[in-house]
Amino acid sequence: MKALPKRRRKKDNPYTLLYEAESNKYFILFKDSRNILNKIEVNLDVFNTFDRFELDDISELHKIDKHIDMRELDENKNYKNDYEGIDDYIIRKSRYEELYNAINKLTETQKRRIKYYYFEDLNFSEIARIEECDESSVRESIYSGIKKIKNYLK
Repeated sequence: MKALPKRRRKKDNPYTLLYEAESNKYFILFKDSRNILNKIEVNLDVFNTFDRFELDDISELHKIDKHIDMRELDENKNYKNDYEGIDDYIIRKSRYEELYNAINKLTETQKRRIKYYYFEDLNFSEIARIEECDESSVRESIYSGIKKIKNYLK
C-alpha cells in the first residue's frame, strides 16, 4: 500500500486517499459516524476527483494563511504609522493654526497666488496668465509671501 504524500487538510475533510501500487487499485479511507474505519475501492476518475478536492483545499488554506499574514502586517504597520498620541495631535494642530494665522497676515494677492501655486498645482506662467500679469511678479510675490510666513512662524 502506498499512501499519497501527507498533505495539510481542512478540519472538515474526513477522508484519506490511498493507492495500492501492487494491485493498481485506488481507495478512499474514512471513519463513519461510529468511528469505524472504512476502505472503499474507487476508480481512477473518482480518486482523481477527490485528489483535486484536496489540492483545492490546500490552495484555499494557503490563500487564507497569506491573507491573515498580510492583514497582520497591515495591522502592525497601521498601528505603528497611524497611531498618534494626544501630544502629537496637539502639536500638529497648533502648527496648523500657526500656519493658518501666518497665511492670513499676507496680502490678498500673495494669499491667492500661494493658493494657486501650492494647492492647485499651477506654475508661475499659468498664474500669470490667469491674473494677466508678468510671470516675474508672480514669482516674486510667492517667494516674498513664503519669507513672511517663515518669519511669522519663527
